[in-house]
Order: sequence, then structure tokens, then C-alpha cells
Amino acid sequence: MSATIHAPSQAPPARAQVGPAAAAGASPAPRPARLRDHAVMLVGAGGNIGSHLVPHLARMGLGRIVLCDPDTYGAENLTTQAIGPPAIGQPKAQVQREVVTQLDPEADAVAIGRLVQDVPRGQLRVGVLLACVDNRATRLYLNQTAFRLGVPWVDAAVEPDGLLVRVSVVKPGPSAGCLECAWSDRDYALLEQQHPCQHGSPHAARTNAPAPLGALAAALQAIECRKLLEAQAGEPAQSRQILLAASTHKLYVSHLLRRPECRFDHETWSLERLPAHQLSVAALLDRAARQTGSNSDISLRVEGRPFVRRLVCPACSHHERTLRLAAHVPGGWGPCGKCGTPLTAPGFDMSDRLAASELPPSLLAATVQQLGLHEGDVVSLSGPRGQVHYQIEA
Repeated sequence: MSATIHAPSQAPPARAQVGPAAAAGASPAPRPARLRDHAVMLVGAGGNIGSHLVPHLARMGLGRIVLCDPDTYGAENLTTQAIGPPAIGQPKAQVQREVVTQLDPEADAVAIGRLVQDVPRGQLRVGVLLACVDNRATRLYLNQTAFRLGVPWVDAAVEPDGLLVRVSVVKPGPSAGCLECAWSDRDYALLEQQHPCQHGSPHAARTNAPAPLGALAAALQAIECRKLLEAQAGEPAQSRQILLAASTHKLYVSHLLRRPECRFDHETWSLERLPAHQLSVAALLDRAARQTGSNSDISLRVEGRPFVRRLVCPACSHHERTLRLAAHVPGGWGPCGKCGTPLTAPGFDMSDRLAASELPPSLLAATVQQLGLHEGDVVSLSGPRGQVHYQIEA
């Protein structure tokens, strides 16, 4: 059974994207200041859960709220998400950023209209990472990112059948469980596949969850987020899961224990911030060789993002050689030099890592920016004697 939320008969103010909105001309109430030093990032900021969570975050008095969502609102979202008609056709991240600025003008609200996989990983180093996503592939990426960066994260999901709400609180630590610890082989088999020629997020089928269910999940997620931000230093890293069956009024709380057979290594990286201004690829490799004591067989990778070796025109089959990190490229990879059709990056022309011994002199002399590394990217260099991890800085 689904619930329909009817639009109010009176049109909202021009800048009011959701309701209830701040009254036109009214001064926002002062926000509590005790969380002004904290930052959070919400991935899936505009959906059934995320759109209800944003106002809760805005009322916490946070210093910085980063909102990530690559999608745009459609008319079908009016009955399931906390928006009004003016939001239709607008980018979700921008609409929710407006909600934050209305409720708390002092907060630094940032909208990112891209897939989180295309956001440099270092930009996810916040106080708490929040996930309101609709697919396993993104959850898998966020789980691994949270552990790599040592950032606690709170994942929320709903299931209309049975009116189920799940909120998982994952706190990285050597003995802490992670999201994958609870996964079976079937969960991995159901991972959404995203091919290089596809664009947009790897959506699962729409759940059409009613708005109250998303709001309930958002409220629980907001409470857990605040508890993490206000927690005392030195608290043990203990992951847990909350499952609420609203149809039967039953609540279940369980601990996420680390399984020895978990496919993920649970490793948290020690990141060294590395200024990248005019830093060459050769200088980066030399630095890693000195720090690891490995004089040969150094390799370079950015976990979760491959390097593209060749671009192909889908219309005339013309190809062009390249070597750069794959990511969302505004406007695509550029037009074909022969027919003008946008080029694509075939999956079989991608590599997860680059071996230093295979790099041509022209690339060794290039800067890391020319290789496709940008501010916030986390690059790992490994050799026979160890590995180091750098966060690229401007």
C-alpha cells in the first residue's frame, strides 16, 4: 500500500523548495553552536530518505554540510519525497542545499551533482558520512571508503513490504564489523554492474516507498549521526544495526561483528597530504620508492577508479591513445577527431593500476594533474616492501 501526499492549495514562496518552508521574510531561529566545528556528508541527499534528513541536519547547527546527488527531481517524486512543485526539473543536490541555507544561513552548505564514486575520496573525510542510496554498489563503495578514511558512517534503507526501516551504524576499527561482514554470496551476486559506456548512477528498481517511511528512517539516522558527533573520544568502535518493522511495531538491534571470512580487509590508511603543484609523476614515484624502501616494481592506483588507456568512437571506430584516471568528465571525453561523435572509454582498455616500469618517459615527465589526479584524490603506491597513501592537495 502506498501513501499519497497532496500538494498544498496555496502556492509556496518562490524560493521554497520543500514544505514546510521558512516563512517569507522571517528571520531564522538561532542554531545551537556546539556542533559548528563538525562536518557531515550526505550521499543520496534528494531521495525518499535523504530529502527528509536534510532539514534535521540543518537544524543541528553543523559547520559544514556536503550534499551529494547526481539526479534531478521529477513529478513522480512529489508523493514520496519532501519537496514541492518548484523542485521539479531541478538538481536534487541544489534543491536540498537551498533547504539548508534557509534553515541555517551560517552553515557552509555544498552541493555536488555527481556520483560519489567520481568525487575525490579525500573530500569524504568528514565527521560522519551518511548514506541514503538505492543500490548495493554505492553502499559497497561507501563502506570501503569509510574504513579507508577512518570515518564513521550511517547507512539507511527502507522496504515498503512490511514497512521496514534499517539503519546501520558502522564505526571503523581493527575489530569492528563492516557492512560486508553481513553480506552473503547472494548479496555480491546482486551487485549492480556499471559499465564504462553507461552514464548516471547504477539505480536499483524503484521501491516507491511512502514518504512517512523515508521520514522515519531519516529521523533515526539523524539521531545516530548526532550521537556519533557528540560521542566522547576513545569510545570503542562498535558497529550496530537497527531494524524497525513499523507494521508490527517491532524493533531489533544487533551488533555487526567482524567475520574472519569477510571479503573486505577492513584496513584504515594513514594518509599523507601531498601538495601537487607542478608535482611530476616521476617525482611521485621516487618519493614512494624512498618511503617504502622499494627501488623497483612500484605501482600506482586510485582504489575504485581505473585508468583509461584508449578512447573509441562508437560511430566510426576511430580510436585515440590516452592514459589518465577515469572519472566524470564534464562534456564527456571530447569529440572524435574524424566524425565529431563523443568518444567513449571501453572497459577492456582500462587498468586498475599502473606499473612504473611500463610508463613512457612522456608520462613520467607529466604532472599528476595531467594524469587525472585532482585535489582530494587518494593515490596508493606499493612495492615489494610496503605501500604508502597520499591525499593530493592543491
